[in-house]
Amino acid sequence: MKISMKKTVLSALACGLAFGLYAQTPQQKTRSVVFLFSETWCGPCGAYGKPAAEQLKADLATSDKGYIIGVKTSSTPSSINATGGNALADNYGVESVPSFYINKGSVEGSLSASPTATSQDIVGKVTTANSTAAVASAAANISVAGTTITVTAKAKFWTAASGQYYMTVLLAEDEVEAAQNGVSGGPAKHPYVLRGAMATTGTELASTPWGEQIGTASTAANAEFSKTFKVSIKSDWNKTKLSAFVVLFKMNNGKYEVINAEKAKAATTGIDKLEGVAKASIYPNPASQTATLSISATAQQQVAIHITDMLGRTTYASENNNLVQGENSFTLPLNAMEAGLYNVVISSKDGRLVQRLSVTR
Repeated sequence: MKISMKKTVLSALACGLAFGLYAQTPQQKTRSVVFLFSETWCGPCGAYGKPAAEQLKADLATSDKGYIIGVKTSSTPSSINATGGNALADNYGVESVPSFYINKGSVEGSLSASPTATSQDIVGKVTTANSTAAVASAAANISVAGTTITVTAKAKFWTAASGQYYMTVLLAEDEVEAAQNGVSGGPAKHPYVLRGAMATTGTELASTPWGEQIGTASTAANAEFSKTFKVSIKSDWNKTKLSAFVVLFKMNNGKYEVINAEKAKAATTGIDKLEGVAKASIYPNPASQTATLSISATAQQQVAIHITDMLGRTTYASENNNLVQGENSFTLPLNAMEAGLYNVVISSKDGRLVQRLSVTR
């Protein structure tokens, strides 16, 4: 498949915690996927597509309405190209780059010289797409052991459904550095570049991005389907920047259409109770540079405070913190952390408490 440029207005994890073996519980919520098809040789992709993608990445993260995934098929270096990327481009009928596609091939986001305007247009279309009640939703846990990523995913149908449905896990790496035509000043950081789809057999990326069929021609309401996906981390990937997205497709007139998506999360297993602590809270949340951890203790004790990312990697550790009976406050430094979700773990020999923290930039 050959993709040409539009010249005017154009269309754009070794784990420190013990992880659970089972996927989290799906929520009856709809989230969209915005696929950005772009190439490093494409000037407009750098001048217009990349700034729009960065703005959209921030806006989608703030609104919790969906995810952006970048797809490259003929870029330099070749390692940046997605396994199965051509199949995605063919599915959406991509004829030019940069182009944004929202869930279905018939919904295309417009691209203007203003990143804010482009993002607003796409977020508006995402909002409309999300207004349709979810037929099925997904949830997943992600863990890393050595160089192997494992995602345990579950899909649940909320209503009876007919047709062919598929579940896949798309692995993307954020801030991949590569020279970009249209961007000056050295290598550009490309948001959420698709590496490929994880497979249910073996640890190599799957040759196609659609995953495996779930359900039958007629699937009953409340039916659940679980699958385990794995992949080996390649030496040129930055595993601290990897994210896994569970995507549910429906086959419609020979095309795969996204019906829902969910980002895989690190499980928080163990005793979610800490003797001598009545409650804990974090403010502000979301936070940027610092946050305050407030702990209400019913007895004096020492606790450890750790912050871990969604792959279970420790980003902050403070041991032997003394709690007095009553209210205790601790400042959490966040300036060195990337934007995203984190777990704040308060632990002692008598158990632990986990609080979720969102870091913004």
